[in-house]
Amino acid sequence: MTGWIAFQFVFDIIIFALVIVFVLREAKTKKSMPTTEELHQLVQEFKDAVEKSEKVAHDLDTQLRHRKDALSSPPPPSPARTAPREQMEMKAVAKGDGRPPQGTPSHEMIEEHKRKVAALYRQGIPKDEISRRLAIPMPEVELIVTMLSAND
Repeated sequence: MTGWIAFQFVFDIIIFALVIVFVLREAKTKKSMPTTEELHQLVQEFKDAVEKSEKVAHDLDTQLRHRKDALSSPPPPSPARTAPREQMEMKAVAKGDGRPPQGTPSHEMIEEHKRKVAALYRQGIPKDEISRRLAIPMPEVELIVTMLSAND
């Protein structure tokens, strides 16, 4: 039983006790005791209220659990993120061995990327579409476009 359901249960019991006290106090002022039928009806109404509050508490607990699970799960990978192989290569270069890792694009390949990005950008194609078409990360496209703007 979760903390919220326990709290709701205790709260319902307190409310029921208060209702009984007020019914008995009202009966004393009228000088008559409530009938068994009236008490049975009161208990049934209380039972219905408790069942309804338990359902609400259960639904709330389920929603909170789903939100907690959603927050704790890792976000889905986005296409703009760097691939794991590229991350490993960047780490190798950052460690200071000074050599570019194997499979690093050549100067000619980089220039070809820049030419393709420039051509598409000058045609008025948005940066995200350029990134998707050429299968290169969005930050790289933005860097190339910024460099083009600075050179113009």
